[in-house]
Formats: sequence, C-alpha cells, structure tokens
Amino acid sequence: MHFWNKLSTAALMRLSVLASLNVVMLRIVGGWDILLHPWFFLSMVTLNLGLYSVMVYSGTLNKTLIGMMLGGSIALLGTLLYTGIDASAFAYGGPFRRLGSFVMESVVNPRLQSLPKTTYAGGPITLRFDQVALLGNSLIDALGLVAIVAGGLVGRFAQARFAVRGSPQAAPEGGPRSRVPGP
Repeated sequence: MHFWNKLSTAALMRLSVLASLNVVMLRIVGGWDILLHPWFFLSMVTLNLGLYSVMVYSGTLNKTLIGMMLGGSIALLGTLLYTGIDASAFAYGGPFRRLGSFVMESVVNPRLQSLPKTTYAGGPITLRFDQVALLGNSLIDALGLVAIVAGGLVGRFAQARFAVRGSPQAAPEGGPRSRVPGP
C-alpha cells in the first residue's frame, strides 16, 4: 500500500486514534445485527473515510477520497430509497430480511439441490430469523462497498483526467525563448 511509507509518525498516531475510536464504537454497539445494518454500516464507513482524510491526511483532500465518500452517501441514500421511510423499514429485519430470505430460497437452496448426492445429501438450508436478516444486511453492505469503491475509481479517474488537462505546456526546444550558449 502507498500510505505506509508516506505517513509520518504523527499521522500513524492519528490513524491509531481513529482505529481506537472504531473499537470503542464496536464496544458501544455490541451486536452484529446493529453493526451490520446497512444504514449504520454505510454511514460509519463514510464517516471513517472523512475522518481518515481529515485526521491522517490533514490538509489534503484528494478526489479519490471525495469520490469514495460520495459513493458511500449515494449507497446510503439508495438503501433509504429501497426500504422507504415507514414503520416497516425500521422493524427488525424489514426489507433486508425479505432480501435475505429471497436469496436463500432462489439462489442458495436450488444450487445445493443441484449438487451430486455424494457432495451434499441434505435438504434445503433453513436459517433462523436473525440469520436471514443478517444475510440480507450483509448483501446490501457488500453492494454499498462496491458503490464506495466505484466512487473512488471515478474520483481517481477524474483526478487523472483533470491533472492532464490542467498541466502547462512545455516550451518547444529551439523556440524563441531558448538560449543557446555562445562560444
């Protein structure tokens, strides 16, 4: 990675403070069902990207980090649009549990049934209510992470494109401003 050899000792200390804050948040939350809920997860990842850019790379905010934060915000708004803001969206499981049960019924169990009997001789897999909700949350989290990475790639592409466009032209060799030393 590029940042290990570029960070000073002070920046590494600020990075360890950020990691400590994440551990404290994990202790406060305490449960995987809350920690992996897409609204909490995507907002924390986006917030961590912002804190990383402010605390560790203080003074610089490059377009890649901005793109990643925008990708996280768009993913968070996308989950809000997917679930809606009504009472059923805030219920335990809600639309994310329905997504998890859909994936189990239409993707996982038919694939297991198509395996040879020597490989898998069991019936369909049944998960508890909280495990199905956790599967749905994890799927949406994975899609949110893809959106964050895509936002970073778009930001990096924009940074490279605008850096080329904004670079000054070099003076041609032998032009009117070039000085040729005399004998």
